[in-house]
Parts: sequence; C-alpha cells; structure tokens
Amino acid sequence: MARLITVFGATGAQGGPIVHSLLEGGFRVRGVSRNPDSDKAKALIAAGAEVVKGDLGNILSVEAAVKGAYGVFYVTNFWELFGRDQKTAYDKEIEQGKAVADVCKREGVKHVVYSALDAVKEQIGTLCPHFDSKAVVDKYLDEIGVPKTSVRYPFY
Repeated sequence: MARLITVFGATGAQGGPIVHSLLEGGFRVRGVSRNPDSDKAKALIAAGAEVVKGDLGNILSVEAAVKGAYGVFYVTNFWELFGRDQKTAYDKEIEQGKAVADVCKREGVKHVVYSALDAVKEQIGTLCPHFDSKAVVDKYLDEIGVPKTSVRYPFY
C-alpha cells in the first residue's frame, strides 16, 4: 500500500503543486484545507487526494490530519497572522509551527518537509519576523529529533 503523506495548505501556492506531485508519484495524499468545499479542494479530490478540514491554529484538527501519516509537508503563514502587530504574528507563527512539530513527533511521522526561511537576525543582527519565525521552527524540529528536510522557496 502507498504511503500516506499529509500536506498542510493543500490548496495554497506551495501545497497545491506538492499534492499533485505526490499523487503523480504514487503516494496517497491527505490534503489539509480550512475550506474543503472550495473549488481548489474539490479539484484535489478529483485528482485523487483526500481533503480534510484543518487549521494550524486548531491543534485537534492538526492531530487528526497527521494521524497515520508517514510524512508531512507544512508551511506556516506569517502574513495571515500579521494584522497590525509583527510581534504577535511572529510569536503565533512559532507557536503553530512548534505545535505541528510536536504532533509529528508524538505520532511517529517518519519524515517532515518544512517550508523554512533563513535566520536573518543570526546572519545580520536585524530581526526579519517573517523569516526568523520560520527559522526558529526549523531549528526546533532538529532539537526534538523530527527527521526533516527544510525547503526554502525564494519566491512562489
């Protein structure tokens, strides 16, 4: 039986193409979307993916989406959390990213692919919240021993 891969943000700019590539590669795919009734989600279902409702801000939905998965792809979204306060978005993105990491660890996920960005503050001394928050999560995955590959998309 094909391995199950959970893809968070399955209807987004990063997750959508990943779902299609995994399906073409013979994997079973569980796409996670906040709106599984959207046209994009319906197109993924038509292509052969399972699509479930989920949100990185809802730990129960994260747990349900990860359960039984061999692998997980995820990306956090600083700009969705931004509002008016960079510090809150920075903290919230780290919180969500670490929560997914913890669930993957507890569920025994064999491999995570995380869409990370470089640690700008470490490199030049100036905080770039939407980069540095992802870098914190990337480092955390290493610290808790989750097998992972980090991808860094310069533009998508």
